[in-house]
Amino acid sequence: MYDLGGLVYLDLNKTGSKFVLEFLKNCCRLDFQHEKEHEPVRDQYNPLAYHFITIRHPISQYSSLFRYGLEKKGWIYRRIAEHGHKDLYRSENYNAWLSFVLDQKNAPLLGEGYEKLPKNSDLGFLSFRFFCLSQVFPHKILQLYQGFSDPVSVAIRGSIIDHVIKNEELNSGLERLAVELKPELFYQDMVEKFFKDAPKVNVSNAKEKDIEPINKQNREIIEKKEYLLLDFY
Repeated sequence: MYDLGGLVYLDLNKTGSKFVLEFLKNCCRLDFQHEKEHEPVRDQYNPLAYHFITIRHPISQYSSLFRYGLEKKGWIYRRIAEHGHKDLYRSENYNAWLSFVLDQKNAPLLGEGYEKLPKNSDLGFLSFRFFCLSQVFPHKILQLYQGFSDPVSVAIRGSIIDHVIKNEELNSGLERLAVELKPELFYQDMVEKFFKDAPKVNVSNAKEKDIEPINKQNREIIEKKEYLLLDFY
């Protein structure tokens, strides 16, 4: 999360967060107060602040995460490689990698507390990341509701997120945030200039066409497990 006082950006992995940060640094009137990349707000939570998050369709997000790993980058690549599964990171092994990541028994390897998810919550890893950023203390809240038949669906009702911006509509979504929703927080002339001049950042060298297409089985598993994200699509 990136806390600017009255505005908090919840930076979900692989959703264009570097671009968003450039936008905030160039256009927002507020100064950064706390910075914890991809982390929940925890003790810095301010109920009066406006919290927004960027998301991405999970099919595209998994592809991006895998392609990032092909360049030997990212925590997920590091965890998987360090545990002896480096061979999954080949362009022809995308579906094998997906099956591995989507298998709940590999949750401890993915880390970030994913293995602590209640057994009755069949939640995908990307939706888990989204859930964690939507809560002040995500792991404590899951423990509180673990007795429910669907603890995630109950806990998500307490989400701190005020606004969601899709990566697929990143420019127009940020512009709407700055011009329509919270204009008092942004320099309007800088907003207009930013979208004329801003380059793409943190772009993977490996393109989606360079890896094997997702198979039907993995697509169906993603559509089942990533329901928190797919609710926005």
